[in-house]
Amino acid sequence: MAGFGIFRNYQKASLVALAILSMLAFFVLPPLLQWGGQAARVADTQVVRWKGGELRERSLDRAMTMTAVVNRFLAEATLAAGRDPRQAPSFPQDEQTIVRKLLLAEEAKKEGLVVSDAAINDFLARVTSGQVRAEQFDQIMEGLRRVGGGVSQADLFETLRTEMLAANMAQLVQQSLASGDPPGLRWDYFKQMEQSATAEVVA
Repeated sequence: MAGFGIFRNYQKASLVALAILSMLAFFVLPPLLQWGGQAARVADTQVVRWKGGELRERSLDRAMTMTAVVNRFLAEATLAAGRDPRQAPSFPQDEQTIVRKLLLAEEAKKEGLVVSDAAINDFLARVTSGQVRAEQFDQIMEGLRRVGGGVSQADLFETLRTEMLAANMAQLVQQSLASGDPPGLRWDYFKQMEQSATAEVVA
């Protein structure tokens, strides 16, 4: 009974507090829940879709981050080669350009274009004029890991591969527009001209 008596004594104050909490729950919680739901959806929403594929927000964010990492890597490699890092190649980091680059690289893969690890190493050798040793590249990568975390040589190479595939595909598209031939047809011509074989011939 004593407990109920205390409740009656503070019944009016309790009802006021309950009313305030109810108002807070009615006016404050729905926006918070809605915001939380939107944040979860925005975390990986679809950015662009094309026939046979799509690009989502997290993948775009990752691509932008890796482009920044590659630009820094190239600048530091150029500096290690004894040159002004401002002379290093730098890839655009804005969303529109990166989306276009990813689409071009995807189309390049469909057309059969390939950028090997050897081609990427040749590109790095040209950027640094062959003045940077393998262990110096490793030191640069180690520094990037400490700053960015989770960045590996495979990530770096894959980003450079995408950049080079996109550049090759863009060049094919420009040539096809100039000549009127579709990129796929020009690629077939290129393979026919460049393919070679080794054979043993009996007299």
